[in-house]
Amino acid sequence: MDIRTRALADPARRPEVLQADDPSTFGAQHEVLELVQAHMAAWAPRGMVAQSQLCSVGAAVEDEPPLAKAARLVQEDFVLLHDGDGDFHAAAAAVFFSFGDLPRRISERYSMAQLHAKVGNYQQHLHAPVLRLLGGLVANRPVWRSNWSLVFTDSLEPTPDRYLLNLEKRRRIFPDAPLTEWDGPQGALRRFDVHGVGKACFVKVEYQTVRRLERHSAFVLFTVHTHITPLSDVVRLPRAAEVLAANVRRASELDFRHYKGLSDQRIVRRVLGFLEDRPLAPRRSDMPHGREP
Repeated sequence: MDIRTRALADPARRPEVLQADDPSTFGAQHEVLELVQAHMAAWAPRGMVAQSQLCSVGAAVEDEPPLAKAARLVQEDFVLLHDGDGDFHAAAAAVFFSFGDLPRRISERYSMAQLHAKVGNYQQHLHAPVLRLLGGLVANRPVWRSNWSLVFTDSLEPTPDRYLLNLEKRRRIFPDAPLTEWDGPQGALRRFDVHGVGKACFVKVEYQTVRRLERHSAFVLFTVHTHITPLSDVVRLPRAAEVLAANVRRASELDFRHYKGLSDQRIVRRVLGFLEDRPLAPRRSDMPHGREP
C-alpha cells in the first residue's frame, strides 16, 4: 500500500499507474468504489469498518477519480473494460504491479488482442474463449482465475531485475541500467549457483477476477492481486511444489514459455530439480566472477 501511495503522489509516476480521466467511465468508476467500500466494510480485519472511515480515505485527495480512491483502499490493480463492437477495450485503469505502458493502452483503448499481443498462443488458442467468457458474464457473478510466472526479484516495483531474461525490454525500459554478468540467462544461472535456486527465484502469482458491473453493465471490472513468493517457501508445502513443478514442465514445452520465465531449458532443469527435491549440483560459471546482485 505504501508503494501505491508513493506512486500516486509522484507527478512523474502517477500517469504510469493511473489512467482514469475519461468522463464516460466516471459512473462505472463510482460503482467500483462503492463495491470496494462495501466489501471492506464487510470483510476488513477486526470486524466492520464504518463507511465514513472508508470515505475519509479520499478526503485529502477529493478531486481524484473514484478508481484512484478505490486503489488507496485495497491491494488490487483495477482495469475497466468497455464492452462494445464484439470486443472489450481498456477504458480506465489503476495498475501498479501487473503490467505497464498504461497511458498508451488506455488512450488507444487497447482491445483484448492488443493487451495480450506478446502472450504466445493467445490469438490462436485463447482469444475466442476469453471473449466468450467476458461476453457471458452476469452482474454480481464474478469469475476468478490465477496466472503465474517465474521471476528473479521480489520487488513489486519496476526494477531492471524484473526483465532479467528479456534484455531487449529491459534496455527499452531502463536504458541507463548497465548489463553485468548477473543478467540474462547466464546471469540467472550464476544467481542459482551463488544464492541457491530457492532464494534467487520467485513465483509470481496473479489472482485475477472479472465481473460485469450491475448499474453500468457495459463495463467489466478486471482485478489483479499480485503475490511474489520465493521458491524456498514454496517447497515447504509439498503439494504446492508438486503442482508448480508439473506446471513448469508443461509450460516449458509451449510457445508462451518465455512469458512464464521458462525460455532457457537450463533454468527449467534447475528449477524442476529444486521443486522435486532432487537439486542438480551447482556448476562453475564460465564467466569471470564479479559483483553479486
